[in-house]
Amino acid sequence: MQSRLKEAVVLAVAILGLGAFLYCAMIHVKDRDRVVFVRGLAEREVPADYVIWPIVFKEVGNDLSALYETVQAKTLALEKFLQDNGVAKEEITKASPDITDTQSELYTSEQRPFRYVVTMSVTVASANVGKIRELMEKQGELLKQGIAFSEGDFRYRKVYSFNGLNAIKPEMIDEANKEARAAAEKFAKDSRSKLGKIKTATQGLFSIGRLNTNGKRLSYEMKFKSIEKIHSGKFITRYDIHYETESGKAITYEMISREPNVKNIDELRHHKNNAVVLVMHDESREHILLCKEFRMAVGEKVVNFPAGLIDEGETVEQAAVRELREETGLTLINIEDVWKESYSAIGFANELNVVVVGTANGTIQPSDSEREEIDAAWYSKDEVADLLKKERFAARTQSYCILWSRT
Repeated sequence: MQSRLKEAVVLAVAILGLGAFLYCAMIHVKDRDRVVFVRGLAEREVPADYVIWPIVFKEVGNDLSALYETVQAKTLALEKFLQDNGVAKEEITKASPDITDTQSELYTSEQRPFRYVVTMSVTVASANVGKIRELMEKQGELLKQGIAFSEGDFRYRKVYSFNGLNAIKPEMIDEANKEARAAAEKFAKDSRSKLGKIKTATQGLFSIGRLNTNGKRLSYEMKFKSIEKIHSGKFITRYDIHYETESGKAITYEMISREPNVKNIDELRHHKNNAVVLVMHDESREHILLCKEFRMAVGEKVVNFPAGLIDEGETVEQAAVRELREETGLTLINIEDVWKESYSAIGFANELNVVVVGTANGTIQPSDSEREEIDAAWYSKDEVADLLKKERFAARTQSYCILWSRT
């Protein structure tokens, strides 16, 4: 009996030992599989080594033959100017003239003084980027010969490129790897782990961008020159903004603002929030509040969320409570979220709106303003889906309602 008891004890100890061994082995294997994914970044500033420069000019008239002769003469003068300034003949290509007959245009009834518009493009493609850039500064000399360049057409844009990536790629990959490993070592140190070998690696992505005037790799921004107040109204002010394009062309952009005295680019970009937009649900969360409001700018009723201007000295939340009560008679009982400010009509205005999402209750009442005709109501998802098919919406309201009705 004692012999069997000893055997059982020995067997139990062996099983426990085996279990402990397997547990340690599993932990070891698990630890070996712990990985961290990191990325490294390497940047270089390199000069462009190739440029494509389309030079475009236009001629207008009623005699097509005479126009052709004029275009040919100016094209020859342009080629001579380029070659006299060091551009090789093989670097110059000519496109066929593009002729537009304004009388054959189907989508305009405008009577124009000239029937034909001839567009001529001569393109310089060269690896001598420095020389071509110097030549671009001399374009004004061609004005003396009656050749005025036409700029701004997206079809004819200067293109700079860099073709030496393969030469600097190994060095940049090495630098990115070192930066990635430094990040991994920081992770390992913070987690009291030991960093091993690289388990998997990818080359990653190489991108080539251009530098702005401050030497930063950013997308191009037009150069702000000035802003001019054109007209002051009770609620909005009309301005002309003057910019300079990448090619040096001066352009004027018309816009309106809630701000009455915008004087510079900072005031154009950074100003107070102008209005609040209310996305309200009922307490059951099964209905959303929408307004059919007569909008004088379009002469018809448009479906929109309740919204209104933020009064001087008001917070966004205070304006939300007031506007909801004034337009619908409802009470805002809970604010669930306040979104980051956004532009309401970026094509022609810098108005900033803030969206407030919340819950409202009470009895809907007509608007207390004589200037507003608003029919407010609660709508279910099915009713909103039907409304989207039949009514015109404000864009922001339409986007939200489409998503809400489909969830």
